[in-house]
Amino acid sequence: MLIFATGNNEITQKHFKHMYKRHIILYCLAITLFACCNDEKKDILLHRMEEVRAMGDTAPLKALEELYALEPEIASCKSDYAYHKYLLLRTRLQDKAFILPCSTDTIETIVGYFSEHGNNEEQMEAYYYEGSVYRDLK
Repeated sequence: MLIFATGNNEITQKHFKHMYKRHIILYCLAITLFACCNDEKKDILLHRMEEVRAMGDTAPLKALEELYALEPEIASCKSDYAYHKYLLLRTRLQDKAFILPCSTDTIETIVGYFSEHGNNEEQMEAYYYEGSVYRDLK
């Protein structure tokens, strides 16, 4: 049996191979988790958010649960557009579920983003929910 001396510890070859495999697996996992969102993944997430949006018309609480389940994928996607669409949809579903906002921070972020990068429909929806948030906070 081959033994490697490392200071006061001795590591057997079997243990060394096990540690090496574990580091390789962790490295691969890290690359997967921190990989940038490609267009295909972003399109899939946006499609899933549209499905959640449609569900929100009749079951907003169930739709919120579905949306919260997408949050890790949205975060790993690293797409500003997908992230702000997520925030806008979350605000919409919370409004439909009569969940009162705590502050204007999120809606101000949404309006700021879509006023520069959104189409007319996205801008209109952002401004609509901005009014809703301010109404609810009065």
